[in-house]
Amino acid sequence: MAEPNFTYRRDGFPLCPRCEEDEVYSMVAIRATEPITLEAAFKEEFRCYRCSWQGMIPPPVTCPDCEGRRQTYRIACGPDGCDTGYSPCSLCGGTGLISQTQAERIQQAKPIRDERKSRGVSLMEEAKRLGVKASEWSGIKRGDLPETPEGERAWQKRLKEIKEKDHVS
Repeated sequence: MAEPNFTYRRDGFPLCPRCEEDEVYSMVAIRATEPITLEAAFKEEFRCYRCSWQGMIPPPVTCPDCEGRRQTYRIACGPDGCDTGYSPCSLCGGTGLISQTQAERIQQAKPIRDERKSRGVSLMEEAKRLGVKASEWSGIKRGDLPETPEGERAWQKRLKEIKEKDHVS
């Protein structure tokens, strides 16, 4: 069974991993007689009003791409010249937060990306070699879970290749 994809609102409160309702509630908050901190809310299970899902949700971590600023600087060039500005961060969706699982997968993917770059291979070339769509491979290296069996095989193959290369070095 695939692990839930935890996402968070801008204020750090989680969305339901099943139906994405943004009004899940913490059992700590239900019993509290005074306002609680966000950190306290993550100490017990959450429940969803809409679909009745319940379970533990790990607290979010700061997005490594935008460093919590919720936006990133972009440069877009086309036939009419270039434009610069700020856009919502594509990694966190403009919340400034990602799940701990996604952060861990990004850390796992870093040596994979670095090794590929050291070989002078583009992301598209690497995806082709691994037999996976470039869009899926791009997502995997950014911490997304593989969407297809091909993506999972590619991820496992690269983890194995990097591990073997580290043992040879």
